[in-house]
Amino acid sequence: MEDISYLCNPLVEPFVYETIRDKLERYSKETPDKEAIVFYTSEFERQSLTFGNLYRKSWACAQGLIQLGIQPGDVVALGLPNIPEWILCHFGIALAALNQSDKCTAIIFGDSAEKIDIIRHFVSGTDDNGKVLKADVSSLKYAIRIGTEDAGDFPFTFGSLLQLGERNVGIELPTIHPDDVFIIILSSGTTGPCKLISKTHFHILSVLPMTNHVMRMEKDDIVFSCQPFMWVGGYVFSLLNFGNTLVTVTSYLNNMRTARQFAKLTANVIEKENCTFAGMYGPSLLEFSDDEVKCSSFPLKCVTTAGFPLSKTYANVVGKVARRFINVYGTTELGSIFGFPVRGIEITVIDQDGKLCQRNVIGEINVRSSVRFLGYLNDQEKTIKVLDKSGWFKTNDIGYVTSDGQVVVSGRLSDVIIIGGKKMSPVHLANVLSAHPDILDVEVIAIEDKVMFQEACACLIKKPGSTVTWDDLEALIVDKSIAKKESIFFRLFVPKYHVFMDSFPRTMSGKVEKKQLKEHVLKILKLK
Repeated sequence: MEDISYLCNPLVEPFVYETIRDKLERYSKETPDKEAIVFYTSEFERQSLTFGNLYRKSWACAQGLIQLGIQPGDVVALGLPNIPEWILCHFGIALAALNQSDKCTAIIFGDSAEKIDIIRHFVSGTDDNGKVLKADVSSLKYAIRIGTEDAGDFPFTFGSLLQLGERNVGIELPTIHPDDVFIIILSSGTTGPCKLISKTHFHILSVLPMTNHVMRMEKDDIVFSCQPFMWVGGYVFSLLNFGNTLVTVTSYLNNMRTARQFAKLTANVIEKENCTFAGMYGPSLLEFSDDEVKCSSFPLKCVTTAGFPLSKTYANVVGKVARRFINVYGTTELGSIFGFPVRGIEITVIDQDGKLCQRNVIGEINVRSSVRFLGYLNDQEKTIKVLDKSGWFKTNDIGYVTSDGQVVVSGRLSDVIIIGGKKMSPVHLANVLSAHPDILDVEVIAIEDKVMFQEACACLIKKPGSTVTWDDLEALIVDKSIAKKESIFFRLFVPKYHVFMDSFPRTMSGKVEKKQLKEHVLKILKLK
């Protein structure tokens, strides 16, 4: 077994078979006055919800939804940033045994002019009770707006919903089971349209018990997260599993002008709230190595980030920002792995024929979890492609298992660049380029070519003030490889194209948005 690419970490303790309602009710009784969530705006304004208020208002939200006529199993779409209304609606939907996303019976949306204009594209408005007058989506019956300002055609607000629930406190909420689906999470959509992934109460409450031997989180820890709640990397796992206080910012990252600006806000919030753990947006982490960004709470117990491979520059986080730094590898479908299988997880690496690889041999990483992946919602075809009958999930990531049982992720299977029939690893090239002291970030993408099928393009971000040239970087590549300009394999090591950029387009999870990046590069190179 030690020479093949199979790893397994068995469960040590049994799962807890509970629901979100069970957890919230317990915390509301045991620690009613403890702050459950603290919210900060970009202007440093503070709001909070205690566990007592969180449970009471979520219960009122659930009763209001049922009073409207929304039935157990109906779907409610929730399109909000990290604000108190998101968490109250989210748990209200859970308590009422409803779902989120898919074919929607109701939609809850923000009160910005931009959001309202989007809704008006397919909803003509509502009556005073939130009932949709006319909609292009046949299943949509209700529209609920966050905010107090008069929006004319959308008069029914979240405040109206809470008042409706509080007036009807005698309404009995439906029975909930741990295996009921209550949230449908979107994948990050890095390489295409987002996929819909169903999660049950059991799924959500199993994540930290499976991973906490790595995280080492305790119930008294105060956890900062800058990621959107609606993304799996920003979800409120620690609050639900341990009753931790969670601290977040209400402004999405794309509302902040620079990573430095966001890092300063983050440092101020962490210091004010005495946070001990933090889930960070990757690029902003680099800003903490600068003396301009100060925080008396550093080093924290642990900082995590996720979503993409990190360059060696990120190692500067250890010791200064946190005593421990974890780059989480995982999938929305199955959860986290951390470079080795967490409890309840199996890993294999297989070759293109489906056979198990020997250790240190690159292949596709497959994962099987004790918590079953239910498949993509309403997309059986995609589910069959990634999930076999034995429960093995094909990650589309390439990598290998080391001799001592570590998983090394080399890149995406779909990202391999084929140049004249030969395969080039964009990750290898990116690693070589990112080793240059004047390079801050690198992405290597494929550009279609009529002769070679594809060619590589290196997209580079220099450090401020750098004078490095492409000739310097090309010399580095040649020095670190067997590439010779006269060789027919030269383009397997040195890309045909290169572009220096100020920044990369990113998803809210911090991953590079590959499609947008490629479109931008094609325009720069005048190939489109």
